[in-house]
Amino acid sequence: MNRLNKAKKPANTNEPTTEIVIQTPKSQNSVRSIPLLPQVLQDLQGWQRVQQQDKLVAGDAYCESGFIVTNPMGGYVEPRTFKDQYNQILQLSGLRHFTFHALRHTFASRAMEQGMDVKTLSVILGHASVAFTLDTYAHVLDDHKQAGMALMEDLFNIPEPVSTDVTYPVLVSPFPDGTVELTLPDFPEINCNTVNLPQGLSELRESLREELGICFYPPQPTPVMNIPCEPGQFVLQLSIDTL
Repeated sequence: MNRLNKAKKPANTNEPTTEIVIQTPKSQNSVRSIPLLPQVLQDLQGWQRVQQQDKLVAGDAYCESGFIVTNPMGGYVEPRTFKDQYNQILQLSGLRHFTFHALRHTFASRAMEQGMDVKTLSVILGHASVAFTLDTYAHVLDDHKQAGMALMEDLFNIPEPVSTDVTYPVLVSPFPDGTVELTLPDFPEINCNTVNLPQGLSELRESLREELGICFYPPQPTPVMNIPCEPGQFVLQLSIDTL
């Protein structure tokens, strides 16, 4: 489920230019079964009781959408609303900003640390191959190797890592409703829609820093001249410091 630009521009300027689109997942691996821990199942059953109470209150107005995450009327939750509520949870918990996608990385890292079989983890994550899982989360295995090498610290002088700057291009796509879509051509999964360009770039920078922290082989930045732009689009350069 995504909010996308309408294929046909509305004739009435008061009509929204975007719409919710529900379609099949992007790949065969995206359709998969994931076993639930008993604690997670209990939480979902508790949430189901909340939905049943919502249904009693709403009566005939309740919508049986079939979604697990629903609003009080049984319909889907607007992606932007879901993002806002997620950010509120982080703020109330006293945590710094993490993208929702970072939770997936946390699960994968903790699973490998607990000794989950890499093949099993790869299937749960929906990766195309075990090799991709190993490349993406090799930093977790590196932690174990580094702990072993630390035993040799008295024999070898290990230099401190040096902070370096890296710059990636950002494709900026303004929309008539005042929103701006920011995408990273080198990291298609990192993007955001915002009405505040500086704030959006700040969120994008944090997401990129998190991704580089877990990416074993980060891609080389695409030269700006190699990025095609539609009318109205333009490219900015996003610089961050990494180790």
